Amino acid sequence: MTLSIGSSACYISLSQIRKYGHVIVEWYISDDKDLYHKFFDNKDAIETEMGVQLEWNELPEKKASRILVCKDVDFDNKEKWSEQFDWMMDMAMKMKKAFKKYL
Repeated sequence: MTLSIGSSACYISLSQIRKYGHVIVEWYISDDKDLYHKFFDNKDAIETEMGVQLEWNELPEKKASRILVCKDVDFDNKEKWSEQFDWMMDMAMKMKKAFKKYL
C-alpha cells in the first residue's frame, strides 16, 4: 500500500513480508539523491521525533533511495493483526510529520 504525502518526489509505502515475518513502513524517494542527503543530514532529529531508529538505504547503484522501519510480527496470530496495522499507521503518521518539514 502506498500513501501520498503531497509531493511527487517521495511517498510512504506499507508492506508485509510474510516470508520473513516483517511489517515495514518505508519513506521511498523516487529519483533524488540530493533529497535523500537532505533527510540524512537531519537523521538524528528525524529519528528523535519518530522515537525509532530507521534503516537508511541510499542505494547508490539505483535511482531510488529508501528509509524504513521494520517490525517482526507473527502473521499466524490473527489476534495481533489489528495491533500490527495500528503500528504501521502510527509509524506512517510519525514518518510523514518528521520528514515533511525537510521537503
